[in-house]
Formats: sequence, C-alpha cells, structure tokens
Amino acid sequence: MRISEIAAHLGARLLGEDGEVSSCAPIFKAGPRDLSLLAWPKDIRLAKRTRIGALLISTDWAADYADEIPSSLLVIDNLTEAFKRLFILLKQGLNQQSLVTQASIHASARVSPQAYVGLAHVGAQSIISPGAIISDDVVIGSNCHISSGVFIASGTRLGDNNFVGANSVIGSEAFAPFEDQVLCSLGNVVIKNNIRIGALCTIDRALLGSTLINNNCLLDNHVHVGHDAELGEKVVIAAQTGLAGFVQIGEGATLGGQVGVAPHVMIGAHARVSAKTFVHKALGSYEICSGNPGLAHEQYLSVYKKNTKTKSRKLSYE
Repeated sequence: MRISEIAAHLGARLLGEDGEVSSCAPIFKAGPRDLSLLAWPKDIRLAKRTRIGALLISTDWAADYADEIPSSLLVIDNLTEAFKRLFILLKQGLNQQSLVTQASIHASARVSPQAYVGLAHVGAQSIISPGAIISDDVVIGSNCHISSGVFIASGTRLGDNNFVGANSVIGSEAFAPFEDQVLCSLGNVVIKNNIRIGALCTIDRALLGSTLINNNCLLDNHVHVGHDAELGEKVVIAAQTGLAGFVQIGEGATLGGQVGVAPHVMIGAHARVSAKTFVHKALGSYEICSGNPGLAHEQYLSVYKKNTKTKSRKLSYE
C-alpha cells in the first residue's frame, strides 16, 4: 500500500518520500517496507540510524526530530485515534496474515465437548481440554496440549509440540499507555515449536507485528510476556517473572523467579539473571545480572558484602 494512501486514511501529514509498505513492525525489527511507530524516547536513537518505510509520529516529536530521521513520517495529532483507524486499515490487507475462515480439526485431535473452538485450525494429535476457549483465526499445530481454562485470542499462531498450562491467556490486549489513553493492539502472538508454557501465564499480543516466542523455550507458572517482546530459542524463565513491552531476549538466556524487565531492554544470548532482579538496561551476551537495580553479578556481590559488614557493625554497637 502507498504511504500516501495510509496518510489519507489516518488523517496524517506525510513528510518525506512516498513509497510502498507491506507490513507493520516494531521499530527494532522494521525495515524499508514496514510501517512502525515512534512514541517512546528509547526508540529515537534507533529511528535516526535506521531506514524504515514509514513512521507514525506525534506532531510535537516531528517538530523536534523530523530533520534527523531518514524515514518518511506520518505526522499525527492524536496517535490513539490513528491506531483505531489503522486497525480498520489492517483488516483490509496491510500486515494481514492468512485468515482461518473455517474450522479445521484433524481427525486424530481430541477436543473436549466442554471446550469452545471457533473458526480455528487444530493439528494432528493435539488435545484441547475442558474449559479451553480457542477464538476464531487461531492456528494450533500438531501434538499440542492446551490445558483446562486456557484462552487463546484471535490471530494467535502456535507451532508443533507445544504445551500451554491451565488458565493461561495467550493474545491478551497489550498494556501500552500513551499520554492519558492506551493504544489498541494491531498485532498477534506467534509461538513456534517445542515450547512449554506453565499455568496462569499471560502473553500479550503485539502493538505492531508479532509477540514472538522461538523454539524450545520454557516458561514457568505465572510468567508475563509483554507486547512485541521477542524470545530467542532455548530461553528459560522461572515463575512470577514479568517482561515489559518490546523486550528482546537472546538465545539460551535464563531468568530466575520474580525478575522484572523494563520496556525496550535487550538481554543478550546465554545471559543469566538472578531471582528478584530488576533489569533496567541492556545486558550483554553471557553476562550475569543480580540485584535491584540490576548490577553485574560481581559488583552486586561486592555491594552486598559491604552492606552486610556495615549492618554487622551497627548490631555490635547496640
């Protein structure tokens, strides 16, 4: 679709060249054929050095940064209203994945009479347990086990050999506050193969593009994956850990229990995060992070040792 056509549909002003875009993506994934969004300070540096097809941007930010960004800009006064209009446009073709238009349940799949399955595809040997709700336009691959009480929202794509624990929610609306409103979710969730998701987990659909969990990941109970997050292969996440929006986790990384990861943070391949750590900035490959706020593990141990000695001295004086 032409960028000028999108601008007209959204009521936006086009700054820069007209051209074609074919899909939507978050800014860290977007390329010359993508439409993306510039709404958070951490994305400004990336926008300045990346050639993206078109960027939605507020009028105030366009005034500040338009001359420094090489991409075409769609300048909007009201981003939340533009997202609502963009949702309608996506349904007309932009970024639209192939829709499941009729129910397709393999003869060898076992679907409980107490489950609800809409216009969805369920692959061979898969199990849909009592109380599960599978919305329209969902694809579930072969040999998957969807436990009792699971809700899977429209647009979700699951590969093969996946397990989803009881009462988990996949494809819930993103929590993406902007000014005094919340942006609506335009994307979906993609879960690849050989993934185990524990009970009571929540995985938000993307604002733009897909929230992505790659092969062979393990998620314990009570894990939250925020919108537009991307997990590399063989990531392991322990219970009660929460990932904010746009988080990227590299292959083989391990996160302990009750970890919190701030928005837009990148965690490198094979990194390790200790339990109860708050990760607020980028973590390199093979690094270990501990504490709140998160520190390099050796630095954390040094601070902990110092604080322990200080506390011991105080107790001895009392």
